[in-house]
Amino acid sequence: MKKPNRRRTVYASLYRIPAEDKLIANMIFIVGSNGKLEDYFPGPFTIGDYFGSRLRAQEATAVVCSYLKDVHPRMKVKPEDVKLYPYGKADGLLFRLKHR
Repeated sequence: MKKPNRRRTVYASLYRIPAEDKLIANMIFIVGSNGKLEDYFPGPFTIGDYFGSRLRAQEATAVVCSYLKDVHPRMKVKPEDVKLYPYGKADGLLFRLKHR
């Protein structure tokens, strides 16, 4: 029996270190279609290299998807499923999800 596709939303808080050309994640967490927290990656940790003058949202979501494919190879995450938040807002959302 085929498993139905579960819609997930990924929330990420990222920043770039210009001198080192690294993309750092403060936190990444995955919320399932039922609104419950599925996985949480506390940071800060390096999720990839970034070369460019400015960090664009489209490129950042692609790096997050690439990182999640390495960590969870069977999970299907598209760039449009990734939401980029500032650290304070993402931390507040994570707190509300943990303490429902």
